[in-house]
Amino acid sequence: MRRLALCLSHQIEHNSVLGKGWRFAVLLQRSKPQVAERVEAGGVTELPSDLPGVRALLIENDLDVLNATTQLLRFWGCGVTATSRFEDAMKGMEDGLHPDAVVAD
Repeated sequence: MRRLALCLSHQIEHNSVLGKGWRFAVLLQRSKPQVAERVEAGGVTELPSDLPGVRALLIENDLDVLNATTQLLRFWGCGVTATSRFEDAMKGMEDGLHPDAVVAD
C-alpha cells in the first residue's frame, strides 16, 4: 500500500491503540462533484463523464467482480489494466505503468 501511495503521490495516515486495533487512511485530493441528470423520455439517469481516456489500474481478488468492473470501466471509456494480485500491480508500477486512477479492493 505504501509503495502504491508513494507512486501516486498520496499521503498515508495511520495510528493504532493497543488492544483496540489500528486505522489507516490514504489521503486524496477531492474531485469536482458530478450531479446526476435525469433524462425524462426514458427515465434513465446519466452521469456526466470525464472518464473517457482515463487510464485505470484495477486490483480485485474476486474474478467475477474483476471482470464486471473491467467491463464497466471500459464501457465508460477508460483504458483498464486489471489484476487480481497486488504484487502484479506493484510490478506494473515499477515497470512504468502510470495510471490516472486506482480502483482497489
